[in-house]
Amino acid sequence: TEKHIDWNFYIEKCREENIELYNLLYDKIGLLNESMNKGNDAIKNIPNVVALCHNDMDSKNVMWNKDEYKLIDLECLDYSNPYLELFELALCWSGYEKCNINFDLFKTFINSYIENTNLDMNINWENIYYSNNGRLEWLEYNLKRALLIECSSEEEQKIGINEVKETIDHVVYYDKVKDSILKNLQF
Repeated sequence: TEKHIDWNFYIEKCREENIELYNLLYDKIGLLNESMNKGNDAIKNIPNVVALCHNDMDSKNVMWNKDEYKLIDLECLDYSNPYLELFELALCWSGYEKCNINFDLFKTFINSYIENTNLDMNINWENIYYSNNGRLEWLEYNLKRALLIECSSEEEQKIGINEVKETIDHVVYYDKVKDSILKNLQF
């Protein structure tokens, strides 16, 4: 879905209430707006396919017992775009969360998926790249926490501040490795 986040509002609010976050965000407004706008354009052009997807299958949501596994945390299970799910999983399982993608793992994950699906992989991966901008919603949610817009506890505010810092690192890293990501999606 399209995102319409007023980054100027949050940055100005940070300037008034949390100078540390202001200093972290003010020079990134161009990147935030560009990511949001390109994501809004790209989401309209991804393949119109839906499948049952977990939508939150990072490593902590897979429980292993020897060679057997169980998927947990099914609250996000829904019909979604499998291309986005594949892309997000490949990023997550190859090191994106630590801002250090291992592109051998990334490529292996994608290739394993290709071997086990009948989805057409001859698609515009740049549209998938830009459509993957849920971290912008996560950033907004945590800015609201950090600025006490949608929470009232100091503990939750501290969590929000830490999440803003971590998420902005992810936004910057994601932009920095765009060319490498897309290069590894050429088949």
